[in-house]
Amino acid sequence: INSLQDTPWSINEPVFEVLEILKAQGYGCAGLPDLEDLELPPYPDKDREDYESAALQWRATARGIHEHNHLHLSKRLGIEQVYAVAEDFKQYDRFYFPHQLDFRGRAYPVPTGLQPQGCDLARGLLQFAEAKPISTPEQARWLAIHGANCFGVDKVSMEERVDFVDEHGDRILSVATDPIEDKWWMDADKPFQFLAFCFDWAGLMSDGYG
Repeated sequence: INSLQDTPWSINEPVFEVLEILKAQGYGCAGLPDLEDLELPPYPDKDREDYESAALQWRATARGIHEHNHLHLSKRLGIEQVYAVAEDFKQYDRFYFPHQLDFRGRAYPVPTGLQPQGCDLARGLLQFAEAKPISTPEQARWLAIHGANCFGVDKVSMEERVDFVDEHGDRILSVATDPIEDKWWMDADKPFQFLAFCFDWAGLMSDGYG
């Protein structure tokens, strides 16, 4: 527990900047809910000949919209909590998560929302405050495997995962250059974790080992 609680974290600012842009656009992508509820269609005119069937159809449509809005409300609140905490904490070079053990000895962060065991967005927004250089091909290989896992290429051999990153190297760099224009990263199983990987991989390709 002490080791976990002594681990410093920070906000991944490039990922947060992308999140800010998507928020301004109203979300609705990369696994994020729309910021606005869907609107109900106009109720059918009572003077129309097929009023009864049209009214039944309207009720069915309205029910689906109400259910959609209700489900998205809780998800929207959760995402907004993650965003608000990240916005507050990005000013700090490092911060820490208190942890607790359950009766089986499993460790969990105490805070909810933005935490290392949170949703994809929460994990994509977090990074270790004390970075380590990638200095060998073996270390780069494991970063590539991590990237493939985040995209969803995780049911194949390790070498095939590395091959996936090599084959899509140009696309990964394109995402890192302009993730708003190139939305390929949004197709990943874990889009924000994959976006964070794209930034790291582009840094490796640009700066080299060390």
